[in-house]
Amino acid sequence: KSGLEQALEPLLRAKKGQTQLSVNSLGLSTSANAINTAEDGETVVLTIDLSLQKATEQALKQTMADIRTGKLGEAYPNAQIGAAVCIDVHTGEVLALASEPTYDPNVFTETLPESVWETLSPTYVTASGTVDSDPTLPRPLINNAVCAAFPPGSVFKPITAAAALGSDKVTAEETILDLGRYTAFSETEAPGCWTWNESHTTHGYVNLHDALEGSCNYYFYEVGVRTGSAELETTAEKFGLGQKTNIGLSGEATGMVDGQKTATRLVNQRVAAQLKQMGYTVEEETLSQALTPILSSPSLQKAQEMFSPLGIHPDDITALYQTINDNRWRESRVLAAAIGQGADSVTPLQMANAIAALTQNGLRYQPQLILSLPDSEGIQSSQVVCEPFLDAQDVQDILSGMQAVTQPGGTASKYFEDCTVSVAGKTGTAQSEGRDAYAWFVAAAPAENPSIAIAVVIGQGGHGGYAAPVARAMIEAYFAEGTGSLLAHEKTMLP
Repeated sequence: KSGLEQALEPLLRAKKGQTQLSVNSLGLSTSANAINTAEDGETVVLTIDLSLQKATEQALKQTMADIRTGKLGEAYPNAQIGAAVCIDVHTGEVLALASEPTYDPNVFTETLPESVWETLSPTYVTASGTVDSDPTLPRPLINNAVCAAFPPGSVFKPITAAAALGSDKVTAEETILDLGRYTAFSETEAPGCWTWNESHTTHGYVNLHDALEGSCNYYFYEVGVRTGSAELETTAEKFGLGQKTNIGLSGEATGMVDGQKTATRLVNQRVAAQLKQMGYTVEEETLSQALTPILSSPSLQKAQEMFSPLGIHPDDITALYQTINDNRWRESRVLAAAIGQGADSVTPLQMANAIAALTQNGLRYQPQLILSLPDSEGIQSSQVVCEPFLDAQDVQDILSGMQAVTQPGGTASKYFEDCTVSVAGKTGTAQSEGRDAYAWFVAAAPAENPSIAIAVVIGQGGHGGYAAPVARAMIEAYFAEGTGSLLAHEKTMLP
């Protein structure tokens, strides 16, 4: 068992009954006395909207197939995993949660052949013979919506915008000139906007609205630098990134927010592992105290000063310092962090909940799958885990730019032609070394006053826009066609 079935097993499992029989010398029953009465399992009502869930599963499966065969444009045959999540922005209730590839749970009702188990939980091996942990390889037992974290790419840009506007480092109206390559930190290693990398063109002067509409990396490089990595990291954490949502499903991934705190933690882990490999035993607190001044003022001399009293050989100190220097935080890394690359990784559930929080000025609920439990009075109450921290006008400016993404000129416009519901969205094409890019799409609808937030990811899906058809199908399944009115109250909630 896994998921909610595992978590709710004590409630769902029926209780066995026991009856005492009296028989005569012929073995025939003469009386029966019930000692314990059998009881059915309890009924638990979930937040999942059955109609929406079915539409989500179907759209995700079909869109992934279309990507593999090239029906959306360039074919990406390795688009084999994906996930989609829909959340009620006013309660945190999860209305749909789908993962691909999926499996039939009925196979576990009898002895499982080894061949079936290998299909459900495959082990992949690289050309060199080591285990391949590539998260884009299909593993049906992994819930990709909750238990896997992926680089977010440009769907992180609304978070960067919120951090920049909230810290008054930019205004929504200010224009920034896209020069193609961002050379503030290096002339030779300067990253370029995607338009520059593809065709040596630029977006020209852009404001926040334009930058979201066209996904201008250069704009977000600049506002990321102005905002600073510390503020960006703090804001991302307020949106719930880099931490479990505590939805109650086993194996939930934490994800990671790129920044100085994360880099410092990783340096500590790598140095600790290196010391152990060298044969040294250093307490965690002692190591942290030694590393803090080295990271504050990095030099081999400082490393020698802090590590020598611990009895570490000079040659080993040199090797340790190399590890520290290679992995320590440099502020230039804010460029990658601001556009959702670098060490950033998020689950689709985290991303959907972050967009939900954005629509509510930062008010964030703990996602919940259970609507009601036995003996509870009515539905389960929503739990607020972060109070509002965003200015309402800043939020409207961000949502306005996101709405332009789905309108003519936006990066997802062709996927929302004739859509009867207004949608604020954001595409994300997240680069990953050695494989095709992740396709991301996040959305809030209706754009003017959102009631749902959506996140879709398709591993090796190639382009962010390719994930947009899934979101559109979900939105159209949830809202009445042509009116934008809610249908949720008319639908059957999954027990």
